[in-house]
Amino acid sequence: MVLLDGTNRISGWRRSIRRIGGFWSGSGVLVGPEVELMRLFYSGICGDLLEVDGGITTWNGFISEMTLRQGDYSQRRSMLDIANAVRIIYTSIGDNLLTNGGGESGVWTAYNGATITQSTTWRVEGTYSIRVQAGGASQGAYVQQNVSISSLTGYALTLKSNLVSGTWLLSVIRTDTLAALGEIQITSVGDATFTVNVPDTNSYSGTVHILLETVGGAGEGYFDGGVFQRAPFRAETGWYEDASSIAGFGRIESILLEAAMTSAQANARSSTVLDLRALPKIEYPEFGVQSKSPDAPRTAELSFTALGYWATLNWRYSQIIGSSTSATHVAALVAASEFVTAGKVAANTLSYGIDSRAPLRIGDILADIAAAGDGTSPFSIGVYANRELIYEPLAVTAKYIRRGNQVLNASGTPIPPHHVRPGYVLIDDQPMFSEYIRAGDIADAHFHLADEVEFSAPGTLKFSRERAA
Repeated sequence: MVLLDGTNRISGWRRSIRRIGGFWSGSGVLVGPEVELMRLFYSGICGDLLEVDGGITTWNGFISEMTLRQGDYSQRRSMLDIANAVRIIYTSIGDNLLTNGGGESGVWTAYNGATITQSTTWRVEGTYSIRVQAGGASQGAYVQQNVSISSLTGYALTLKSNLVSGTWLLSVIRTDTLAALGEIQITSVGDATFTVNVPDTNSYSGTVHILLETVGGAGEGYFDGGVFQRAPFRAETGWYEDASSIAGFGRIESILLEAAMTSAQANARSSTVLDLRALPKIEYPEFGVQSKSPDAPRTAELSFTALGYWATLNWRYSQIIGSSTSATHVAALVAASEFVTAGKVAANTLSYGIDSRAPLRIGDILADIAAAGDGTSPFSIGVYANRELIYEPLAVTAKYIRRGNQVLNASGTPIPPHHVRPGYVLIDDQPMFSEYIRAGDIADAHFHLADEVEFSAPGTLKFSRERAA
């Protein structure tokens, strides 16, 4: 369905095409009846946009963002923040198994006659720290006793300290045999953090004591912020999906990488992010107030941004991993997309590996494959007419000739500026010393690689070189 024919109505129309990406982005402004533009604003987001000349599609994309201005009022809708399938990769952490790791609720239990007091002299959290004064070796305190642990589960113990004197040993010991499952010894003066790890290969299941003691003589120190918890590990939530949004716009995935949190936190955050991002919400109108006679709103202005369908390749993450030929990967990745089909995938036997350790978007992988070329020649890749992807070697001969204010094809025939695509351009009338001229060779300084071509209506053309992929 055609929502609006913009022929001769769009002002400031400009759009670009990239060697890696194809039809890339465009923007323009429509001015017209308020009712007409309001209808387009509310129903046109994600609508198809075509630039056609004589039946040839010279650019194609979808409306990704719109701003409607009606007098003093301004409203905005955008696809750029949408995600209707969300999940989170995070570091899973357990609860702190120490109930008084900082000494806030009282002193720790003395071990072998040491003096234990609460102190405000040095602390890192709360009101108190624990001061331990040991008159000899093997004196100290139980940070906590009879803490339950499970076998084949890793645990991490940390304790912050300010050591005044002595050598100190922090250990996790079994309550039955008093054997240490993990320990650390520190001899220093000043701030220090004790870190003890119980490996996940531990076969003991039962209770443990957290023991702090001196080694080889007397000692004094302040201790605070004790934490004993299951060791952190990577975890992932399942997909949280909005079926209605997926049906209306296609599947737009977002995988968030978060820091340490519990499973309940991660799943709650996934659900919240989905609720906030599933639909292209209208931003609250901005308006000003001025003392004047009110104008009857008859016309409005709609500015918009469009993206080529290459952008939809990054709406999904790759489930394809491992090594294969570049061409095989390209074909498989395009097949996994929703809106793009393979128009041409040239042979390329260069081996390319897709990492499985982090979520990678399909479009980003395709761009990286194209940037690698085949080991001897660069490649181009992009989505063009009919949403077809073309992946092929970059021709190393001049695709166009710029002569004065004209662009010619390789045969010397003038072509309209909006038909020009990325490739090598020969600047025919560029001033040059003769020793730099090498006819028929791209090393000739007259040759320029137009990695991006930007057209601004009605007839301005801009070439950009060597844009990073």
